[in-house]
Amino acid sequence: MSQSKRLESQVKDSIRNWLNKHECFHFSTGGNFMGGMPDRIVTVDRGTEYNVGFPSQYNRNAHLVIGLEAKRYPDGKPTPKQLSKHKELRKHGWIVGVVRSVDDVKKLLAEHGVQLIKK
Repeated sequence: MSQSKRLESQVKDSIRNWLNKHECFHFSTGGNFMGGMPDRIVTVDRGTEYNVGFPSQYNRNAHLVIGLEAKRYPDGKPTPKQLSKHKELRKHGWIVGVVRSVDDVKKLLAEHGVQLIKK
């Protein structure tokens, strides 16, 4: 199926598959029961080579928590409930982004100094 007609489930699958090839911990929140939580949660250790923006001597045992809200490509939008939850999570230091492709995930990570290493 062409990228211009990708369903949300296909976007989620491609992101999960890409993350599986990299050294990071991630999991799905598994549906709508969590009140607007992002679809996939990723954690990255700031004190490793995964995050080039944070020197390890200053951030030992510190992690970034990243919420990925996957939407169909190109025009999927989060619900008001999701947007509210994203705002709440950002107040607690999370990085949260609406992503419609693996390229969107890479861009979001790069904006926060994260470069994942492929296994």
